Amino acid sequence: MTQSSDDSQAFLRSFFGSGNSIQWDAYKSAAPTDAIRSYLEPWVRRFLKQESPFLLPRVDPSSKQTTWYVLCGNSREARSMRESLLAFIGPTYSNFHGQLAKLDPEDPIESCCKSTFGSLVFRLPVIHDDDRTKVGRLLTAIIDYRDRESGRSLAAVKPIGRLLRDLEMAILARNEQSAWAIYGEIRSRGRLSATNLAFLQVRIFAAFEKWAELLLLPVLDEILQVRRPKRISDQIAQAVYRQHLSQHELTGDVSAAVETYRGTAKRFHNLVRSTAGLQSPDAIKFALVSSVASDPTKRELAEQLAGHSAIAADAEWANALLATLPAPAPAEGVSEAVIGYDVADARYNENNFDEAFALYLLQPPTNRSVHRVLELAVEIDTRRSAEDAIAYLSSASDDVQGRVLSRRVCSGHVEILSQILGQDSGGKVKPIESLIDWFEFVDTGEAVKTSGEVLEYGIQKWISNSSFETSKIAETLQISRTGKQRDIIRNAVPTFIRAFLVDRSATRECKPIYNALTDLLIYDESVGPDDLTAIEQLSEAILTTAPSHDVSNNDFQHVAELTTYLWALIAAPRHFDWVLSMLDLLIDTGAQQHTSLTPILATLAESSRLWARRISDDQWSLLELLAADLDLTEMVSVPRPEVEEATQDDSPDIRSLLAGKSIAVYSLTERIARRFGQLAQQTFEGIKIHYIHDKSLTDRMKSLAQSADIFIINTWDAKHAATNGIKDSRPKSKTCLHAEGKSSTQLLSCLIHHANTICRT
Repeated sequence: MTQSSDDSQAFLRSFFGSGNSIQWDAYKSAAPTDAIRSYLEPWVRRFLKQESPFLLPRVDPSSKQTTWYVLCGNSREARSMRESLLAFIGPTYSNFHGQLAKLDPEDPIESCCKSTFGSLVFRLPVIHDDDRTKVGRLLTAIIDYRDRESGRSLAAVKPIGRLLRDLEMAILARNEQSAWAIYGEIRSRGRLSATNLAFLQVRIFAAFEKWAELLLLPVLDEILQVRRPKRISDQIAQAVYRQHLSQHELTGDVSAAVETYRGTAKRFHNLVRSTAGLQSPDAIKFALVSSVASDPTKRELAEQLAGHSAIAADAEWANALLATLPAPAPAEGVSEAVIGYDVADARYNENNFDEAFALYLLQPPTNRSVHRVLELAVEIDTRRSAEDAIAYLSSASDDVQGRVLSRRVCSGHVEILSQILGQDSGGKVKPIESLIDWFEFVDTGEAVKTSGEVLEYGIQKWISNSSFETSKIAETLQISRTGKQRDIIRNAVPTFIRAFLVDRSATRECKPIYNALTDLLIYDESVGPDDLTAIEQLSEAILTTAPSHDVSNNDFQHVAELTTYLWALIAAPRHFDWVLSMLDLLIDTGAQQHTSLTPILATLAESSRLWARRISDDQWSLLELLAADLDLTEMVSVPRPEVEEATQDDSPDIRSLLAGKSIAVYSLTERIARRFGQLAQQTFEGIKIHYIHDKSLTDRMKSLAQSADIFIINTWDAKHAATNGIKDSRPKSKTCLHAEGKSSTQLLSCLIHHANTICRT
């Protein structure tokens, strides 16, 4: 809360007014030595200086009972203050058990508190008169302690593991600003090496398709020379393809692609020494061009890559690249004796690590072959290669194992591979074969530092097993944990969301897991804006995959209740888009037929009254549309704040500015796009809107990219394959807009900003 001095005094006059034996006029006229002055002075001074939280006493005129009101400026402060009040005051001196006050709108003092602080108010009635002095001293002690805590020490509470988790959540939520802010905090801690910090930069640049910035990283050459996670190699390969080779794919010019690779992109050949773990279409196409342009060419690898399922939509380009390969030489009979170390070494020297690895595994285990297998498994960096290498090491004689493991470099390789597969408390390899095994691994506390890495490498394999049971995983996720085990599960939430929702379509079978992940997020101590985005995604998955509306298991009621619960905790103007979007989701899925949405709308109407000048016109319009959908228009019949005359005179009339224009909007969430369409047609006259929801580039998408006057891409809710295709197909002379957020109101703000820019120019 930020108020002017006059506003603060007006609030204090109301608080120490009717219904309070302590009167503002008596305080103001009292001498500095008077009891009332010395009693209230510290608390009044805090309020006037805006040093939140604020504590003010009220004495009931009839019962003479003293009640303290604790007024908080934001939800984070309220959560922190709640813990302090429970520890210092609690039910010992009051009936306070941590609950927010249910303020009476008919009470003038409580109505004043609610209109200024919303729901972030605690009420502490002092049970016994004899305890009034002691409670006052304890409240003073709480504030003194909080004031002595530095902001820096509070900011440093989050461990690195939690910050890395928050960074992944920001990437999942497509929140670039948040991602860079978290990266800055991680860097300031000084806990990660320069190489690992560079990997994080690559992650962020790639997540938000900043390919040019990625390739301009000062440390890129160093990254190319060290061992990298396969995901980092994949993302750098994407950047190279997008910046140097994709334009040749658009024109179908294979010769130009080959020449560009040889002249510019060859510097990056180390990225595809192994292609086993590459997943993105652009990285696979980069590897394909590399295999065609290398000297000598790698026909077998090129044919394998051309058949990769990730680039099935690009078969024409893949076949054009294959057509440039020279005819295969006649096959010659080769004895098995020849296919030995020499051929494996030749493939190794050619940087064809996948084939070299397979050939070494065919050889009898010797010092030399085991060393090479371990080295290559680390470079290939997949769970399968780690399993094969450890199995190969185990098949060697005790003498060979002893000599290999006595070498520091080999023991280092085994350590890396064991971190991929899992290891016991003694550091020995302990392969984890299922997600249930992983939870047991965490709960028993064995080598918990590597648990996140084990999960990243294994989860896709584990959830693909026919024996996988979603209900059992959901139950295991919901087990109450403490200490390191609790932190590990919470930090793994982004990995679970990516595996069960982002990388695959929502399914009815996974609903128990969506519910479990939602619970993990909403009952966390710190719920940030990126967590809210994830909660919305999970809620949408729950309500769009055969939702239940039984009395004992009502998905609609559950989502409505969690929305109300969360809004009570995080209510603030900056989160207004989120709660509007949640109500929109509930209406879009027909929730009003199975549960009442009136409480949510009533809360939003109250918030709109409290923050009338902080709510944008777009948000007002969406709120009115939602109320109309529920046939409750009268609940939000609050007059919008009038714009100052000077502002009205300066603001251009943009209603007819886009008349006759065609606007294409791409968003995977159809309800967001269509709600944007309703808002846009209210704001602009004579526009025609086209909606696109495909996950991959289609002919219709290409056609609209070329013809639409304005193309809006909801990058917070889109697939790279489609957005890249739109950008590549879009003429440079035509407008392409990107919203700052996912919601329909932010899409509209993006369009309005564009219209205002046209007026100014």
